[in-house]
Amino acid sequence: MGPLHYQVDPARCTECVGFYDKPTCIEVCPIDCIEIVS
Repeated sequence: MGPLHYQVDPARCTECVGFYDKPTCIEVCPIDCIEIVS
């Protein structure tokens, strides 16, 4: 992509379990579009 687009690789995503209290992608995403599927 480019500097204005964010992309989460689902194959590498751990939802930050064991690293952070909340997924960091949600914290840094400029719009409310990330949905965590349980």
